[in-house]
Amino acid sequence: MLKAQLRDPKLVNDPYREIAKVAGVANGAITWVIKGLTNTGFLHHKRAKEGRELLNIPKLIDRWVEAYPLKLQNKQLFGVFEAENQQWWQQAHPEKNQGVWGGEVAADKYTEYLNPENTIVYLPEGEEKAFTLQNRLRAAKQGKAEHGKGLVHIHNPFWQDLTPNKNNDQVDCAPPLLVYAELLATGDPRNRETAEMIYDKYLTPTH
Repeated sequence: MLKAQLRDPKLVNDPYREIAKVAGVANGAITWVIKGLTNTGFLHHKRAKEGRELLNIPKLIDRWVEAYPLKLQNKQLFGVFEAENQQWWQQAHPEKNQGVWGGEVAADKYTEYLNPENTIVYLPEGEEKAFTLQNRLRAAKQGKAEHGKGLVHIHNPFWQDLTPNKNNDQVDCAPPLLVYAELLATGDPRNRETAEMIYDKYLTPTH
């Protein structure tokens, strides 16, 4: 729900069924999420007709990022592949397969700072084979790429709506919060530095 909320700040005040649709979860799950956020002090219920408001978003982001490697990162991993070289992504277009970039490629597009070595692609179920064939990707032996070749993780998205954030300046990338979490999960110092740039630009609360 947090990722969905950051995509659209007004979403928290929508009916539960609308929140569930955007977040990609069952309607009943939203009731538990709202209750949990309220009990932990992250959600404030205003007076009648004034709606709800998320509080202490930086701390909530920290909690989401901590949970990401354990609960979401490999939830819908389709496979790990090897590209002919680390620059293969420069000629690839996941949006043609209704997909988006994640990880280091998305980070580079957001910041123009990182030189991607490993790539993540989110593709709807059924689009994976076409994408791998178009880009000459082969299954990586033991999940590793040979020296000089690119490592590619292909995931089916764990959220339903792949429509880019209307506030995103990168229409072919996963939401900044997800990319931020992916970078931190690598433990790589160069990725951490880039993650901080993404946080400052896209995730710092404006009020």
